Amino acid sequence: MKKYPVAIITGASKGIGKACSIGLSKNGYRTVLVARTESTLKEVAHKIQEHHIQDNEQIPLVYPLDAVSYTHLRA
Repeated sequence: MKKYPVAIITGASKGIGKACSIGLSKNGYRTVLVARTESTLKEVAHKIQEHHIQDNEQIPLVYPLDAVSYTHLRA
């Protein structure tokens, strides 16, 4: 089992966060995608998976979270 460095990206569903998520993944990082909207996170995760079809260890983790919401932060 290969060990990958892990990157946690907040705001990963669009803009700079999305670009960083894709770029880090292409450079060998396992990514944890964090943003408010689960559906857009899943789209980014799918795009990353397209580049790593043979490598199941590179599947990004999707974690929807609204950092403004206290109830999300307590969990």
